[in-house]
Amino acid sequence: MKNLLFLIFLLLATTIQAQNFPQNPNKIDKNNLKQGLWTLLYDEKFNELTNKSSVTYCAVGELIDGKLNGNWVYYDGKTMAKKMEMSFQNGVKNGIASTYHDNGKLNSQGLFANGIRNGLWYYYHSNGQTRLELMMRDNLRIGISKEYDETGKLIKETEYENGKPKEMPKKTNQTWGELYEEGQKYLKTGESQKAIIVFEKVRVQTEKEVGKKHQYYVKVLDRLVLAYHINGQFDKAKELSLEGLVTQESLVGIDNPEYANLLHSLFDAQFILEDLADAQQTGTKLLAIYKKLSAKKSDNHIILEKTLDKIREKLKKK
Repeated sequence: MKNLLFLIFLLLATTIQAQNFPQNPNKIDKNNLKQGLWTLLYDEKFNELTNKSSVTYCAVGELIDGKLNGNWVYYDGKTMAKKMEMSFQNGVKNGIASTYHDNGKLNSQGLFANGIRNGLWYYYHSNGQTRLELMMRDNLRIGISKEYDETGKLIKETEYENGKPKEMPKKTNQTWGELYEEGQKYLKTGESQKAIIVFEKVRVQTEKEVGKKHQYYVKVLDRLVLAYHINGQFDKAKELSLEGLVTQESLVGIDNPEYANLLHSLFDAQFILEDLADAQQTGTKLLAIYKKLSAKKSDNHIILEKTLDKIREKLKKK
């Protein structure tokens, strides 16, 4: 009898080990509410399971009064490879959400606010290259979405409004895209005056066909700001930066790279023109946006911090 019990115990232990699910206290309080660290099992539709058969996902995290809280990690029920990380607050998705490819590389990452997708979302190829970047507001795409191939080359840009794609400006004798690319070519070769002439044409065409309250209009302003900056016309760069920022904020808000680029251009112009008080205010706002967009400091982030230190020193001497 003892040998039989030992064999049954050994079989159960082997089965549990084969499943390899993390072991947690899985406590239930006197009110029958789950508390503390738990291991939860789900099927493919995320219905919670009470047994270890047909497990698609195994999730590990904290429960408070039966509700998911903090960071939860989801594993493949068979391989135990990490498939997803999600942050919760009182059972509602809040914070960064990440999914992973079978090879362990990041598949997607973005932000939930009160259960709703907002802000920048990134999707990646299995080799780690960015596949898609898009802006979300209330679970709907807005602004310009960018698609890339597996080498990282940009292959498509599409503008969205309330979740639906918008058409690009219509064709004329020279298409919008052709004019835009011509201006880009002049920027790359440092021929800023020619770039200004071409992008001013593009601006007129864009305003005529889709109006100023359009993401493509902001896109053209961004190029013009750069061209005027290279050409040493900092007053004009400052003027167009301000115009672009107002429009960009009304379209997609401020927590996005396009807004940050324009704000940085405004900061540079203000600094060069010795508008130090305004530059300090702009730089401080830009620094806060950089911190929201990425936990890791970029080169622009580091340079901005150093420039702000210089501005503070100059303002103290005045």
